[in-house]
Amino acid sequence: MPSELFIESSSWPQNNENEEASLRKALLELEKATPNDGRKRILELEKSHGLRRGWVWAKLGQAPLAVALAHLAAITERTDTKLGGASTAEMANLYVDAAWAVDTAALSAMASIKSTADAQAIGKALNAVYRPWLESAAEHLQQLAEKDPLPGHDGQGLEDVIVESGGLVLFADGLRFDVSQRLAERMRAKDWSVTMSTRWAGLPTVTATAKPAVSPVSNGIKGVSLGEDFLPALADTEQPLTTDRFRKLLAAEGYQYLSADETGDPSGRGWTENGGLDKLGHSLQGKLAGRVEEQVDLLLERIESLLDAGWREVRVVTDHGWLWLPGGLPKVDLPKYLTASRWARCAAIKGASKVDVPTVRWHWNAHERVAVAPGISCFGAGNEYAHGGLSLQESLVPVIRVTVGETKAKAVKIGDLFWAGLRCRVRIDRAQPGLSVDLRTKVNDPGSSVTQTRSIDGNGAASLLVADDELEGTPAVLARIAHRSPGSGVFGRRDMAKIAR
Repeated sequence: MPSELFIESSSWPQNNENEEASLRKALLELEKATPNDGRKRILELEKSHGLRRGWVWAKLGQAPLAVALAHLAAITERTDTKLGGASTAEMANLYVDAAWAVDTAALSAMASIKSTADAQAIGKALNAVYRPWLESAAEHLQQLAEKDPLPGHDGQGLEDVIVESGGLVLFADGLRFDVSQRLAERMRAKDWSVTMSTRWAGLPTVTATAKPAVSPVSNGIKGVSLGEDFLPALADTEQPLTTDRFRKLLAAEGYQYLSADETGDPSGRGWTENGGLDKLGHSLQGKLAGRVEEQVDLLLERIESLLDAGWREVRVVTDHGWLWLPGGLPKVDLPKYLTASRWARCAAIKGASKVDVPTVRWHWNAHERVAVAPGISCFGAGNEYAHGGLSLQESLVPVIRVTVGETKAKAVKIGDLFWAGLRCRVRIDRAQPGLSVDLRTKVNDPGSSVTQTRSIDGNGAASLLVADDELEGTPAVLARIAHRSPGSGVFGRRDMAKIAR
């Protein structure tokens, strides 16, 4: 009997390589498949290749297509029927209940792979089974909204975006609903109290219009004329809402504006911003999928630093979501002479021009109309990431409320921090027994420590020596380590500094 009969096929790396090549070829062939044929073929491939996820080669990262196939199969199972609903509210409920998982599976499929060849294969598969579902849902929502328009400035309350003293609003640009679910799951894993709700984004779903719509000062804002940038104005002076004027509105309402490295005074109210996700989407386009988890980590880290600083509540809001499709969203023509400005998914109509695409009311002034691209199309080619139009992915946005227990809410703070050569001396206010401190180059990475951990003495003081003088000028963070309770975090003030002499 041949000796090969006694050898487990999963033991040979070339067997796995051959199977990956076979799967890549099969996925590329889905380019011309109908949605039904594409779903059927993916399920067949899952039966023959899914078992390889249990092979050692998958654990070593050498079977990325087999890993991605699990997410493609999940899409296939969830898209055998179109996303319906008799009203915009009913459709939103269906999406929140379960349908958002289709979007997260699409991102996860692409995030599983690394090579350009594999990316092309996954892109073909997504266009076969994900794109039709995405298009159908957008078209259905647009039909419903034509009869029952989404609420404008006067149609939604502000209760979910206003906080009391001790509360802070964290604006996360482009935090799409399915990504917010990942963030909420990570929060709950930390035993934080998390509640979620949704609201409709301002139309068009671009930051200039939609960001002030989820701010606690939106009552001080109004729409005058649409202009080219979809920018509203101050309600009292009708001046354009610039960044500086927006911050003055916040200050007038008692909200501290905190930059990305500030934690402020938790006895009041605050507003801070994070724009990493949307910025990466526009620059990376289809490759955004591989960076989503990183952005969730950074948001979680920022929220934890705010809670550690003593804020009792952090309210996470966002302006809009986005459409994402490797290989590019379809293009639709809109003549430039009909528009005052034209963005990827929306356009300001010039004068009384008539356009052959859907229009929506401007969030800030219902008398102004905005042209939006039909379905999931764009007013230009080559967009794999875009927003500005009307779809569940762009228009249904999350609001997350997170709180922690009283013990954490009364977090300690830095009373003083100064450098003497390469020695950092700190004094901690309200230091609790068992507290130690550490200097790190990365907040949540103990392996990035540049000093030995030191316990706080009875006066709340500690001295940390950086032994490596080549680290001079390197940004570092002062981290706390509470030995009598799990976890660690960062202090709320003056926590970031450059190692000095």
